[in-house]
Amino acid sequence: MNKLTIAIPTYNRPRQLEKLLHCISTSNCASELVLFISENFPQNQDVKRVIDKYRPHLNLIHITQQKSIGAVGNFWYCLRNAPTDYFMLIGDDDYVSVDTIYNSFLKLTSCPTSLAIFNNIQLVDQNKTILATTDFDLEFSSFIDYILSQFKINFIFYDGRSKIRKSGKYNYLIYSVFRKKVLTNYCKGPYQFTGNERDLISYTALNGPILINQEFGVTKTYHDQNIGSTPMSKLKSTDISIYNYKQQSKSFLKQSIILWWVIRHSNASAPKKLFYVLFSYMRVFLMKIAPLYMRLKTLF
Repeated sequence: MNKLTIAIPTYNRPRQLEKLLHCISTSNCASELVLFISENFPQNQDVKRVIDKYRPHLNLIHITQQKSIGAVGNFWYCLRNAPTDYFMLIGDDDYVSVDTIYNSFLKLTSCPTSLAIFNNIQLVDQNKTILATTDFDLEFSSFIDYILSQFKINFIFYDGRSKIRKSGKYNYLIYSVFRKKVLTNYCKGPYQFTGNERDLISYTALNGPILINQEFGVTKTYHDQNIGSTPMSKLKSTDISIYNYKQQSKSFLKQSIILWWVIRHSNASAPKKLFYVLFSYMRVFLMKIAPLYMRLKTLF
């Protein structure tokens, strides 16, 4: 089906979901979208009542999970079961510029060799103050272009004084428009057990050209993350780096499994595959030396 599926994993947040559905329903192109809502183990009928309210105005598919599959499991369920040839993921508390997203979808359908189109993202706090934005200004005509661009993308990060600064991160590219066939191939490998959104994005960029829509398609609300029982905003940079080091050490074997699968199944050229392997291990290596760098920084 030549329509765009917008997948919305949700859990017990009817008020946020209603704002999102209202935003989409007011768009002139709402009839061209399929909304795939996967509700994770509902405890009441609140979300269902919101969905029933908007069902006459939107193309809605509502799935209720009979047991808790977690946030990650809900994401994978949406990814595997998207009913159309094009797919996009958004959070139930996001704000979506529907016209921008639909224009991205049309641009992707007109370029049969491209596998995805990445939209710029805004990140806001609970008061809707803009914290950071992505900044794409080039087409990802090659995987090397994509790798280099990662260091230009801005994201939210707290330092030891709880002030915001900018650094490179590209996980937010998951909130873009993909061809379903890319996701289908992705799900065949070990990614669904060991990978994350970064790996899905890298896999897409490795296998074909990616388009860019410089307009802002999604505005995401930033939620402070906890390390143990302490919010990340309250930790020092050194503590965060040590935490990242431990996480990366655990993921070294997983990353090796993913790389092996990519080499076996990717249609990319041998030099491109080699570049991807080297970059992936370099990323793990940099995370391992980050704590040492942070400790030296505090001494001088």
